[in-house]
Amino acid sequence: MVTAAAATFAAAAAVCVFAFAFALYAFCQMYMSSAAAAAVVGLVFAAALGIVGLVILLEGKFKHGKAEPSPTEKVMTFARERPIISIVAALGAGALALRNPALMATVAAAFLAPAKPRNKR
Repeated sequence: MVTAAAATFAAAAAVCVFAFAFALYAFCQMYMSSAAAAAVVGLVFAAALGIVGLVILLEGKFKHGKAEPSPTEKVMTFARERPIISIVAALGAGALALRNPALMATVAAAFLAPAKPRNKR
């Protein structure tokens, strides 16, 4: 139901914008040529779009939110909050390394290999 109301609101807003553009064009056409009236309508809407974009940009700059933690920070936070689980996980990884050293060598090589340069097209 909320989606239908939002769609109706968006459609009504679009109709209002179109009606305003047509009214502005008709008003400007009384005083200038058709091409100039169309240019004025475009200029008015470009200015309105620029003002809305500037407001959104400035609104985002003044919000003080925490940045998303990196994966390393997440792991360190988990290790601090749940040390026993972290110790068990480390012991499990060590046991896996002892039982299958080739797998650990492959994992280490994957993490330590230099990144391949990407082709620019």
